[in-house]
Amino acid sequence: DSDESKFAIFERTNARGLDLNIGDLVKNYIFSYQDSSINEKWDEIVSNAQGNLPKMLKYSWISQNGHVMQSKLYKRIKHFIAKPENSINDYVTELLKFSKFYSMFYNASESSTKEWLNEQKIELISIQYNVQEITRVIQALKLFRVTQIIPLLYSIFIHFKKSNKKKKNNLIALLQTFEKYH
Repeated sequence: DSDESKFAIFERTNARGLDLNIGDLVKNYIFSYQDSSINEKWDEIVSNAQGNLPKMLKYSWISQNGHVMQSKLYKRIKHFIAKPENSINDYVTELLKFSKFYSMFYNASESSTKEWLNEQKIELISIQYNVQEITRVIQALKLFRVTQIIPLLYSIFIHFKKSNKKKKNNLIALLQTFEKYH
C-alpha cells in the first residue's frame, strides 16, 4: 500500500534471490526517502561512474571513511545515512562531488582536469603547467591500471584546497611521487 512497503519488499526479495550489486541496493535505499531533488543528482552520479557504480561507491566511501570490504559497504552506507546528524541529501551531494572526480580521473584530459579543478575552486600557481602535469600523472596511473589510488588522490585534492600557499607547491611533487612509486 505504501512506498515504504515497496522498498521493504524489494530488499526482502533480493535477500532470497540473486544478489544485486551494491549500486542497486544503494539506489533502492536512497530512493526510499522519496526526495525529488535526488533524481537528477543520481542520474549524474551513475553517468560519472562510467559503468562501474559499485567500484565508485566503494572508493567514495574509502576517501572519507576508511577501508571497507565490498560485502559490508551497503550496511555501512545505510547505517551512515540513518544517523540523525546525516541526511540523505548530504550523502548524495558528497557522492556527486566524488563522482565528478572519478569521472575526471577516467577521462584524464586537460579540459576535464581543468574543469574539475575550477569547479572545486582549487587554485594552483602556474595553472597551465600544473593542469598539464596533473593530467599527465593521472594518464600514467591509468596506463598502469592503478585505480586503488583514486580515494587517496581525491582526499589529497580536497585537503589541498584548504592548505596554505607553501603546501600548494608540493602537490605536483606528491602526485609525481605516486606515479613513480607505481
